[in-house]
Amino acid sequence: MSPAASSLRTPAELSLIAVTLTCLVGFSRLFTDSSFIGPLAIMALTGHAIAIWARRRSWSLPLAASLAAVAFVLVGTWVFYFHTTRIGLPTSTTVDTALDDLRAAWSVFEEERAPVDPLRGFLTTSALGFWMVAFLSDWSAFRLWAPFEATTPAGGMFVLASLLGAEDDRIILTVLFLAALLGFLLLHRVARQEASTGWIQGDAVRGSRALLRLGALLIVVALAAGVAFGPALPGAEADALVDWRGGRGGSGSRVTLSPLVDIQTRLVQDSEVEAFRVTVDSDSPDPGDRRAYWRLTALDHFDGGVWELERQFEPVEADNDLLDTETPAGYTLTQTFSISGLDQLWLPAAYHPQMVEVPETPESGSVPPPLYDRESATLIVDDEIDSSADFPTYVVESVVPNIDRARLVTAPTPPPEIAERYLQLPDGMDVVRAEAERVAAEAQATTPFERADALQRYFRDPSRFTYDTNVPQGHGGDRVEDFLFPEGGGVSIGYCEQFSSSFAAMARTLGLPARVAVGYTTGELLPEDPNTYVVKGKHSHAWPEVYFSGVGWVAFEPTPGRGAANQEYLNVEEDQVGGADAVATSSTTVLPGDQIPDFSGDLPIPDDFVPDDGTIAAPDDGNLLDNTVVRVLLGIVAVVALYAGAVLGGRWLARFLRRRKADRVPRHRIDLAWIESQDALRIVGVEPNAAETPAEFASRTGRYADIDRHELAELAELTTAARYSPGDPHPDDVDRAKSTAERLGHRVRRSVPFSQRLRHDLDPRRLVTTGNGSAPRDDA
Repeated sequence: MSPAASSLRTPAELSLIAVTLTCLVGFSRLFTDSSFIGPLAIMALTGHAIAIWARRRSWSLPLAASLAAVAFVLVGTWVFYFHTTRIGLPTSTTVDTALDDLRAAWSVFEEERAPVDPLRGFLTTSALGFWMVAFLSDWSAFRLWAPFEATTPAGGMFVLASLLGAEDDRIILTVLFLAALLGFLLLHRVARQEASTGWIQGDAVRGSRALLRLGALLIVVALAAGVAFGPALPGAEADALVDWRGGRGGSGSRVTLSPLVDIQTRLVQDSEVEAFRVTVDSDSPDPGDRRAYWRLTALDHFDGGVWELERQFEPVEADNDLLDTETPAGYTLTQTFSISGLDQLWLPAAYHPQMVEVPETPESGSVPPPLYDRESATLIVDDEIDSSADFPTYVVESVVPNIDRARLVTAPTPPPEIAERYLQLPDGMDVVRAEAERVAAEAQATTPFERADALQRYFRDPSRFTYDTNVPQGHGGDRVEDFLFPEGGGVSIGYCEQFSSSFAAMARTLGLPARVAVGYTTGELLPEDPNTYVVKGKHSHAWPEVYFSGVGWVAFEPTPGRGAANQEYLNVEEDQVGGADAVATSSTTVLPGDQIPDFSGDLPIPDDFVPDDGTIAAPDDGNLLDNTVVRVLLGIVAVVALYAGAVLGGRWLARFLRRRKADRVPRHRIDLAWIESQDALRIVGVEPNAAETPAEFASRTGRYADIDRHELAELAELTTAARYSPGDPHPDDVDRAKSTAERLGHRVRRSVPFSQRLRHDLDPRRLVTTGNGSAPRDDA
């Protein structure tokens, strides 16, 4: 670009960035909250910054693309997977975790319609999209100078969000995007106009301002007309000709996503966040029978990536008979749930739910009944309700079966209709199958219950497995094998997700119909009410269920340190995080003033950060954006340090090797002095030409200030004589050439600012540059 256009180059670049950011804001129609904006904005801004920097440094397109690809991996790792890095660099754990997230996101994409939770897999994919938008749009706009092609990537992303997203705010988001897009086209046009036409120098600024004023006025008029008349056009409010959203849920049914995808987040980040409270009553004389696992659902399909529930839910019928016909006799447990922080579709209930009632109150009014799937015994909210956090208090009556261990031991082989569905496994499970068969053979287990019991004892063996939430998320086929056989051997480390998923997969290889249940352990008893439990994120849990003929689905507990109150048939003691008798304190569940925090938006501040004086203190680790910014800054510092060390170290090594080789031949030492002088002169923008002689280069370069033309001419003469004279140069000539080159280099470096010297020293192209002219003869 010519100097005349430089005044508008930066505004044009900023306007292109604005196009990307407004497109990003349009993704708010895809997600349930705004937590995605910070991480994706960092990725998009960094992508634009790298594209601009490489272009302004005149890097070739392949080199700039390579830099952008490496930078995406690094910055994306710092933003989304910093906990999996080693000294800030990606590891194999980073790759495994990212693949698990992508598989989980794909599963949700196939089942859910927008808006959905901003899962990390969705954010990683979106970040890649915006990174490509930044690079491709900058390339088209300022390398090819093709403005409309430059808007195509962001336009495509915006259309994608419009097709998949919810109907909310579509007009304002469209106007915002179009305003940014038209503003960029205007600035780009005027910038190119200045560079390509013969403007009179004195009228350049005035002409540009006139075009900008006129263009801005036209943009405002066009947008205003679109907003005013667009919705009034015939057919604007009509139904779509093709209902391409069909099949992704609908009235009277709802397709759900796997609750395993965020169980680690609830266990770690939201550990002290209250999910719900449940007040229980039982017709059993045993007080311990008031405690149970609060079950959300059971996942029955394993595709090698995630466990899923492939069900269509129907409204609860008026008779409210939800019981599975095979449920054995037991005691009745009545539960009253008040949900606060469970922002999902699921409605917890003790297994097996029999009746559900939603009392009508002045606050809630009449609400649609929940939806239910009989086979998985799962309750979820109706389509008209966004999440369970918006569902009023409800009452569930469950029958908790009395399971006899002796009956399980004698249970026969499951019927074919159960085996066909619940023995399904993906290909590639041979290693898992072999390990399961080894465990069963070692325990001499022959009956279905003996095999399941052997698997449970296998996972609860402390010499083989230990519980820890600080591991990569995932329960896919590869992760099961990784969990069973950790790299380097030793004890396997995991949390309930890995234990339950691995148990279910191994059980199926042994012919045991199995599925993965997800929910919560009992929770903490409220001191002022011995019948009410406070259930928090840290009580999130997953456990396997195995089918036995004549009994039905039976819960097992392979996770160390976990056990339900009604699992005597497993010989497992009741236990949970904090112990079975954990008591909730008001300081960890209620904010000052007895106000329940609002969990409908961003992640709340854990109550552990409420000081005695009632003021809310920020958590030690800050919010998501703060953490992300710190991680990115630390990562940038680490990469800059590694980059600088690599380039400077590489230059020093190359110079050392060249000098060592040149020391063997006198004429080579003179030629090396000439090459190093040329490299020093590159700092002031003097590039050698392979077609010119040393004398011609010295004559051309001597016109620059702060360069001693006589010294440079003398060095050129010594270089020419050394290259083409038949004999070796005199030692005095060698010393004079070396000292002249050193003085020239020092003088040039002192004549330019430090920033200019730094850019020169850190330019990776300097690693491969050579001097001009003919190569010296090798007479060594």
